[in-house]
Formats: sequence, structure tokens, C-alpha cells
Amino acid sequence: MGHRSISYYQRSKILCCIFLCFSLLVGVYVVFAQTDERVVFHKAYLIPMHGEVDFALSRFISRSAESAVSDGADVIVFDIDTFGGRVDSALEISHTITNLQNVHTVGYISVKAISAGALIALSCNEIIMKENTTIGDCAPISMTNEGPTMLGEKFQSPLRAEFRKLADRNGYPVVLAEAMVSADSEVLKVFDTQGGYVYMTRTSYDNLTDTEKANIYKTEVVIEKDKLLTMHDKEALEYGFAALVVKGMDDVNEYLGLNKDMITSTEFLWSEKLVRFIDSIAPILMLLGLLGLYTEFKVPGFGLPGIFGITCFALVFGSKFLVGLATYTEVLLFLIGLILLFLEIFVIPGFGITGVTGIFCVIISLYLASQSFVIPQFPWEVVLARQWLRAFLWTILVFFVTAILMARFLPGSWFGRKIMLSADLGQSTTKVDMKQDMSAYLNQTGMAVSMLRPSGRAKFQDTILDVITDGSFIEAGTAIKVIRVEGKKLVVEQDTGAV
Repeated sequence: MGHRSISYYQRSKILCCIFLCFSLLVGVYVVFAQTDERVVFHKAYLIPMHGEVDFALSRFISRSAESAVSDGADVIVFDIDTFGGRVDSALEISHTITNLQNVHTVGYISVKAISAGALIALSCNEIIMKENTTIGDCAPISMTNEGPTMLGEKFQSPLRAEFRKLADRNGYPVVLAEAMVSADSEVLKVFDTQGGYVYMTRTSYDNLTDTEKANIYKTEVVIEKDKLLTMHDKEALEYGFAALVVKGMDDVNEYLGLNKDMITSTEFLWSEKLVRFIDSIAPILMLLGLLGLYTEFKVPGFGLPGIFGITCFALVFGSKFLVGLATYTEVLLFLIGLILLFLEIFVIPGFGITGVTGIFCVIISLYLASQSFVIPQFPWEVVLARQWLRAFLWTILVFFVTAILMARFLPGSWFGRKIMLSADLGQSTTKVDMKQDMSAYLNQTGMAVSMLRPSGRAKFQDTILDVITDGSFIEAGTAIKVIRVEGKKLVVEQDTGAV
């Protein structure tokens, strides 16, 4: 039986099959090699990002990220659960994340990433969402008397650009990212005849040529006009934001190829928690500080009201210093203000330019320590400056109302007498016998031996007694006259008839 030769056609088919098999093996190898490379992480950091986005959270994220980098971490997971907060703090956190080198960043949304939280999530290389979580709704708003109000295009435009930059950097749909900020466009999902799709606004779709539209198979409305994009976990997965939807942190670790020994968790230090709490009640502390200094100014000597007022202001200012907002310039300005107030209250009689200058220095230092800017440049900085000014003016208004009520009712109250009459300047006051009839001093004249603001001490012949005015201030050494006796309290006024 003769040898049968293989035809050219058969040899070509065999070579083609060999080539296809080889290509398939190479492709499989590349896929598995990429998969193996993707999951090979050696050290991970888990950084919580919970609650309001503020300066304290920004400093905590910065500190934790620096620790992770110095410790050799190659992946950082940010556990996000926030309704948002300050835009400037969110941008600081975003820049901290995007500036990390040779570190894979993951935004793990454990509950919600709303407003500034979505901005932070989009800063990460990929997003993983827990079941039944949400992301989106990032329109800039301002609190008014009517409630939250969406700010206009001037404020939306730079924020939209930030979202566009982050989406383009990390591979998220740019048009949909912009739809989280602005609600002025309808967004479509446009399918082509080849099976692919792209997201575009209604305006962009309407501007397509007839030739381009001929390749379109169908369109679907993703987000209607006048509505902001907010997605639940499955929608975020469908639209290309979420890489994975999981049931919990264990699934995240499995996805990243991590075990518990490879993960370091960070937490707020007690000082950071304290700073965050103080910052949340800063307007109240400022009000209490003003009232404390006002009370100290009204009574002679130095006592608890003055210590309390200075402590309140020091707490507010110290919290700003600890989060890095206050520099030595603000510290120096604040100390100068306190020194001027001290001189005005305890050294210089009356209240004049020294006290006004001191208050002005304290206010300016608190303003500078409350913002990351001096003069607003970006639209959201203007909003933040207005919000601070509004809160400050409300604090001043409440202070004046409270001060008027204190001046009217406090001197005659048991608490007011206790505060005012227990603050001595050095000389001993004659102790009054509870059975002594003070009415004998009615219409008697004497001399103020301390400044009456409005309480103090006065000398009647050889007896020094506690006295109080109707609210006016009387300099030490001024002749006074008892115009009214209320129990054991002597109410006096300046004796204009004295020579």
C-alpha cells in the first residue's frame, strides 16, 4: 500500500489549528497572569471614614494614609459611611488619596457615600459596595432659613470638573459622574449595532449626525432631567462604578486576596475624637466664652467667670490648632487679644479701645482658625465663609440678648449676688450680721474703695461693705450714696452733691 501525501490544503488547516490553539493558550496565560498580579497584595490598611466630613476627619485620613505608606502598605481600603460635609475637607481627603504613590486604593461603601462621600469614593482606584448601600447626590447646597438650597452653576461647574477628573482617572463613566453634581441634563444609555454602549446627555445625542445615529440600536433613559444621580449597589454595579457588590468585609478581603494578618486597622485617637466634638459645639463654646468674660467684666476681681470664659475660647482655638488649621500667626493673634482683654478688665478702668482691639483680635484669629483660607477664592469657600459669619452673628445676637437679661435680672438674684459679692480685690469686707438692720445705711454717703461694675465695695466711716449699683459703673474713689436697701443688699449711686 503506497504512502499518501498530505495536500497543501490539509497542511494549511493543521497549521491554522496549531496557531489558534497556541493563541488561546497565550491568552489564557495572560488572563491568569493579570489575575494573579491583581490579587497579590502583601500589606493592607483599613481606614474608617464615618460621620460628617470635616477638618478632623481630613487630618485623620491624612495621618492614617501617611502611616500606611511608611508601613509599606500596597493597598488601602477606605470604609465609607457618610452623608457628606464640608467641600474643602472633602477635596483635601480626595487629594490625599489621589496623591498616594504605588498604593492601590479601594472605596468600600459599607452604608452610604452621599454628597462629599461620593467625591471621596470616586477618588479611589475602585469601588466596592455592600448590599443595600447607596452612592451619589453630590449637588453643592447651602443652608438657608428655608432649608437646604441647591447652589447655582457658578458653584456646580468647578465641582463638576473635579468629578470629571476623578472619573476619567479611575475609569468611571464621566457623564454619570457629572450627573451626581448637576441635574440640568437628561442622561441616556446609547446602544450601537455592534453590541456596545455609551452614556451621553440628551443634548450630545441630539447633536449626533444622521450617519452616527444610523449605527445606534436603541437608547435608554438612565437619569431624567432635574434629577440628581443617586444609585443603589446594583445600579452602581450596572453603570460601571462598583467593581463588586459584597455581603461584608470578609468578601472584600477575599476579593483582594487578603487575610487578617495582612490588615492593619486605624482608629481615631482620643484627642481627635475630642477635637471633633469641640468643633461640633464651637458656636456654643464661643457664646459661653463671651458670657463668661462679660460676667467677669461686671464683677470686681478675677474669678471663675473669667477663667471659664477664657477656657471656652481656648478650647475652640486649641481644637483648630490640633487639626492644623491654626498656625503660629493665629495663635499669636489670639494671645494678643486675650492679653488686651485682660488689661482692659483688670488694669485699665472703664472699657475702651484696648478692649475693642482685644475682641477684634480674638474674632479674627477664630475666623482664620476656622477656615483653610484667608480670602475666599473658590465658590464653595465663599459659601463656607458666609456660613461661618452667619453662625458668628447668631452667636453675637444671642450673647447680647442674654447679656441684657443678665444685667436686668442677675444682680438681684441669689446666684448673681453670690458671684458678684464674693469677688474681692484685696481688702476685707466687714461681715454683715444676718440680724443687723441694713436700713440704717439708707441715704448715707460713703466712698467706693473698688470699681463698682456694678458691684464692689464701699467704705462708710470705718466700715467696708459690699454694695451694688443699678447697673452703672462707678470708679474707685468716687463718692457714693445709698439710695435703696433690699434686705442685706445696699444699692448705691454716685453722690453728685459731694464736694
